[in-house]
Amino acid sequence: MHPSFDCHIRRSADTAALLTTLHANRKEGFEPYLLAAWSPHLEAANAPSLAHLVQLLDEPLHARQQRTGRRPARPAWHCSVVKDTGRVLSDEQWAALVKDIVAATGIEPGGDTTACRWVALPGATARWISSPT
Repeated sequence: MHPSFDCHIRRSADTAALLTTLHANRKEGFEPYLLAAWSPHLEAANAPSLAHLVQLLDEPLHARQQRTGRRPARPAWHCSVVKDTGRVLSDEQWAALVKDIVAATGIEPGGDTTACRWVALPGATARWISSPT
């Protein structure tokens, strides 16, 4: 990873609670939006509601639970990416960085869009990457 970025990773038991918390902890006046996602069909301009986004992210977890009768204890993965330089990045540059991160972590290796579902949402000071595993 480029040395001018800090990444903080944590796990969560609930995708909806995680995204709701991240959305609620934004700076006044800043409205997070969809920066990038596992599916090229999810575009920022036509982004689904937070509840629908959670439903889409959790579909594989629900299918797994129906198939196996189990659900992982903390299936949601969250990475906060903080830029600590004065350089301003465009959304396209952030999206490229996000794709590097999901490839490096194995969430979406080599651009395999069927590997895992994930979203990236910009915050006022950080970019969030969330993925149920």
